[in-house]
Order: sequence, then structure tokens, then C-alpha cells
Amino acid sequence: MVHSATSVRRRKRESVSGKVSSKIGEKSALSVPSSSHAPRLLRRLYRIAIYVCCILISVASGCFLVYYAHMSHENLLWFSKLREVEREISMRTERGLYYSYYKQLVHSPSLLQGLRELIMDPVTEHSHTINVLHRFNIYQEVMLALIYRLTPLKRFFEPILFYTDASFAFGGFGLAMLCCLTYSLSGSLLASLLCSSFFLNHLMYATRVAGFGNLRENYALPVFWMQNLFVCVFLRGLRMSKGQSPFLLGALLLSTFFFALFWQFNQFLLLLQALVLYCLAVLRLVPLLKVLFIYLVYIITILALYVIQFGQSMILGSIVASFTPAAMLSLFLFRRWTHSGGIVTGFLKTIIQVVFTILVTALAKLGFRTLFQLEADDHIYKFIFSKLGFGSARDFESRLYLCHAGFSFLSNDFFVDTTKSTLFPLYMVMLVGCFFVIGKDLLMKWCDLNMLTGERKAASKDPHEFFQRRVDLAFLVFQSAFSGLLCMMAARMVYIWMPQMCVLASCVLGDTDLWKSVIGLTKLRRYVNVKATQAVLLLAAITYNLALFYPDYKDTMEELREFYDPDTVDLMYWIGNSTAPHASFAGSMQLLAGVKCCTGRHITNHPHFEDKRLRDRTKEIYQIYGKRTAEQVYYLLKKYDTHYLILEDSICYENPKHGCSLAEIIDLENGHVPEGSEGPPLPGLTHTQVPRFCRAIMEMRGSFDRYFRIMFKNKTFKVYQLL
Repeated sequence: MVHSATSVRRRKRESVSGKVSSKIGEKSALSVPSSSHAPRLLRRLYRIAIYVCCILISVASGCFLVYYAHMSHENLLWFSKLREVEREISMRTERGLYYSYYKQLVHSPSLLQGLRELIMDPVTEHSHTINVLHRFNIYQEVMLALIYRLTPLKRFFEPILFYTDASFAFGGFGLAMLCCLTYSLSGSLLASLLCSSFFLNHLMYATRVAGFGNLRENYALPVFWMQNLFVCVFLRGLRMSKGQSPFLLGALLLSTFFFALFWQFNQFLLLLQALVLYCLAVLRLVPLLKVLFIYLVYIITILALYVIQFGQSMILGSIVASFTPAAMLSLFLFRRWTHSGGIVTGFLKTIIQVVFTILVTALAKLGFRTLFQLEADDHIYKFIFSKLGFGSARDFESRLYLCHAGFSFLSNDFFVDTTKSTLFPLYMVMLVGCFFVIGKDLLMKWCDLNMLTGERKAASKDPHEFFQRRVDLAFLVFQSAFSGLLCMMAARMVYIWMPQMCVLASCVLGDTDLWKSVIGLTKLRRYVNVKATQAVLLLAAITYNLALFYPDYKDTMEELREFYDPDTVDLMYWIGNSTAPHASFAGSMQLLAGVKCCTGRHITNHPHFEDKRLRDRTKEIYQIYGKRTAEQVYYLLKKYDTHYLILEDSICYENPKHGCSLAEIIDLENGHVPEGSEGPPLPGLTHTQVPRFCRAIMEMRGSFDRYFRIMFKNKTFKVYQLL
């Protein structure tokens, strides 16, 4: 028996060596040494040429997006011809706040002094000094200011033009990374081009870089797509030299870190990715050590963020910070469990492991929350519970999100548009096919008694186990599915889902390995030329999508508009010329971000909502649009050392929106029945005879003139000084 077993092993070795030699040629490499180098050299040159073509396609696609975003922005606003104050006003809401820090760093006597002023900043939240680098994700502004100050670019660009074009460049970089990711998954240059055409055809769903350039996600998501590329290459386990492996691991760590550094909501995408890797590990589709290494990258990233953001505890209190070590512990403890023993047994084993992970995560989350006394992200969980119908219908913080169009449910128009371009049907083919194959394979494993002895191979060539060989594709399919669920809850998350749809839909037509695996199950494999069929379908899809995109492109290039907001311009000029440099202003979050950006004056609140103290402050300041007396509002504003109050007619006289106008939100928070409400009031609401403050102050009757004095007014704004 021993001799027989040994002979079997020898024949197996000979078979493997035979296979290797057959790949090189009919004869052994040792017998024909002179002819063996030429095919290798040709294959290497061909591979290099393909990589160069992939890079060219990616760069060309990215450059076109940069050009399109720049021209769209220019034609919409005539940005290059605007006055400086008009350019700054055009950066609405939080965008103006972020730009103000870049502007401060660029115009500071030295970058070091500018950083000191950001670390000890009394302007952003008047009466309370904050560390801007601790509170906000503005390291991209620091990097751009550093580049602008230290390079010759300042000779060719004004600071604000360099800043806006840099955000467009990030968008182009993101599309280039998606093209590279598509090629990495499919091995097809035409698939990369199709991904680009899908992206451009659905630009309104794929990115907001053209209209909202410097939002945090427009910097973070391009780096996230690069991180996805490195994760896929790492999971697939392609053979690399000793010099390439450290490069890949370092690139994975750096891309994860910079993605997390650029966006305050990084924790949710990292959690989503960690859940995907956990699922793949539980399903035995990916080696445990690879998952543990990526989890280690997450932990290093979280700790590095905590340090570089001056002890930002919000990231330590995030779910991903609790889930990652819990998942590592669970996967290690249950690593010897198999999926065999029958469907019921296999299912129960999986459930036990998942429940254990959830319990450990909950305990870790509770421990971190108690240890660091975290409340910064409470509003996010309130929004989620309210979205699911479990939260309070009157909560101020939840309603600000629920009433925002970006956090509504995804509309049917999205599915109509993506179906018209064939994107959604192709994506669903990949999604359904992946889950069907993996589900079928899992059931087979549960029923496979050979798993008890470990005789079943982990990476079989069987078509039913395709995703064990192509775990990179399975990773992106699972991640896109989780992203889709997130997008269904909040339409703004479509910018995370759509790019992944573009990649996977392109892989459906471009992945030769996938086609051969599917056709190999049918009798058509002898009659179908896979590569020719793929090329025809890919070219047809590319042409069709570019034809759909061209009318939008033509309209964008031909329609010329101009920024026009004279009332806001007059307000900013008055503030800059008629108030003291240290004067403080109260008003709406969106407007005050512009006040700080354009004038540098102190503000009492702003649109960055990830702080419990600021949310409470905003709720009190917004009583200016509620039913409050002059005395109540005056003392609330004086609590934050406010000097001037700015009221906006567009908010004060806004028509009822089924509980979603700002005045209605404040009324609900105060327990008052909103004006114009239909149907029976919510429980706990009462009617009040107190008039709305923002309307009553215009008449300046009663006690109003004892507390406030009108200083400036136009058709849109009224500014009152607190006496």
C-alpha cells in the first residue's frame, strides 16, 4: 500500500510537470533552450503592450471627465469671469466652509502659521475654540494648499481656480481607477472602455464632481476605487515577484488610509467592505489569512486616523472599529468548522458563527461608547431608525435628514434610465448569477460528506465553483449588493453603487473566463467563437451608450449660463465693509458657511453636523424661525455671544411641505402644530398664540425694538444687531 501511494504521487508530479512543459511547447524546455526564450519574450512584450493600452484608455477616460466637468461648471456659472466674492458664494453650504480653510492656508504668511490657526480656531464656532483638523476631514485642503504654495502652479492659476480644477482632477482619477478595475477583473480593454461609456452616460448618478466639486466624497471615492483595485488583486492571489508583493500590500494600506482620511463617513464603507469579506470567509471563498490581513489594515487605518486627527474618538466608536476585531476573533475560533453534515447542520453552524460575531461586536461597541462617552454619531442612528419607522416623527435631527432629497428612497427614474442603457439588466445578470452559483455551491458543500476529511479541493475548476477561483469578482458583486441596499435607503448613496454597477455590467460582456465557464455547460461551446462574440457585443454596447450620452454632452457644451445672485453679493459686501472683523453672526447653517468663506467673520453654527454640541447649538439658534418671543430668542442668541442675526425670507415664508420646511421642523421639535398642517396633529402637539419670530420682528412692535435693531435689508435678507 505504501508503494502504491508513492507511485501515485510520482505520477501526479510527472503530470504536473508535463502540464507546465506543454504550456511552453511540445518539447521540453531543456531540449530546445534556444527557442524557449522567444515565446516568453513575445508574451512579456504583449502583456506590457496590453497594460500600456489599459493605462492609455484609463487616462483618456479620466481626462475627458475632467474636461467635461470643467466645461460644465464653466458654462453653468461662467466661473472664470466672476468676481472673487461671486465665486465663493457659488460654493453653497458646506462646500464654502471647506474652501474657507484652503483659502486661509493659501493666504496665511506661512503654512505653519495657517495650520496653527486651524488647530486653535475661534471663528468657526464663535465662543468655542475648536481644532479644525480634529473636527473636519480637511487634510485634502491642507495638501492642495501645500501644493499650490510650493509649486510653480501659482503662476498659472488663481487659488480658487486651482482648487476647483483639482476637485475635477480627482473625479477623473476615479474614472481611471474604475477602468483599471474593470480590466483587472475582465482582462478586456473593450470592457474598460464600456465601463467608461456607462459611467459617462449615467454621470448624474455616478458622480457629483461637476456640480459639487469639493464635497468630501468627491475626494474620497476615487481613492476608494483605487483601494478596491488593490483588494481585488490581493484576493485573487495573482503570482507576483518578491518585489511586487510589498508594493501591493503598501498600496492597499495607503489607499485605505487616504480614503478614510478624506471623508467623515468612511466608517460606513469600511464596515460594508468588512461585512463582505466576512461573508466570503464564512463561505470559504477566500483564504482566512488574506481576510485577517485586510482587517489588520483596517485596524491600522483606524488607529492612524485617531492620531492624525488629534484623538478623534468618533472613528474609534464606529461600528467598523468594533466589528473588525470581533470578526477576526470569530473567524479564528471557527476556522476548523466545515460546511458538511447536511443542510440543517451546515445552516446552524453558519448561524451560530454569525450570532457570535454580532454579540461580540455589540459588546465591543458598547464598551467603546462608554469608555469614550461618544455621542457624535447619534444623529445617524436616529435617522436610520426613523427611516425604518421606529424613530420619533418629531425629532429635529432626524427630520433634517428625512426631509432632504438626497436621503429619500431611490426613485423609479433610476431604474428606467439604467435599463434603457442595458446597464441594469447586465448588472442583474451578474448579481443573480453570482448568488445562484454561490448558493448552489454552498448547498452542495453542506451535503458533501467528503468535507469532513478535507478531501474536497478549495479551488476546484468545476464551473459550479467558479467564484472560488474568481474571489475578486465575488468580492465586488457582494460589495455592490450591499451598496445597492444602502442606496435603496438613501438616494445619495447612488454615487457608491453606480460605479460598481458599471464595472460589473462591463465584466458580464468582457470576462472571457466567465463566458467560457457558462458556455462550457451547454452544447454551444463547439460553435461559439467567444472572443469574436464578446468583441461584437462590447463594441455595440459602447457605441449605443456613447450615442445616448452625446445629446447631453452637446447641450452642456452649447448652453451658456451665468451665476446671478445680487442679493447675496450685497449682503457679503455689507458684512465685509460695515462690521468689525471679530463680529459674530447667527442664521441658517448654509448661509453662515458662505459668510465665513466670503468675509472671514465669526459664525455660531455651520453645516458640518457630526458633533453633538453643534447640533444642540443649531437647534437653539434655529428658534429664530420658530414661534418664540423676542426675549426668548434674544437670550438664546446671547448665550452664544451673537452680535448679528441674519434672517432669510425664503425660509421664513416657505410654503408648508408636509412637515419638511424648516419652520415646520422647528414647530414639531417645539411641540407646536405646524401652520397649514392637514389631518389630525401628531400626539403631544399643541396650538400656540405666539407669532413666528422671523415674521413678528419685521414689524418691530412690542419688545422687539428693545433687543434688536435693523441694520441691513434687501429682497432676500434682513440683518439685525443684538442690543
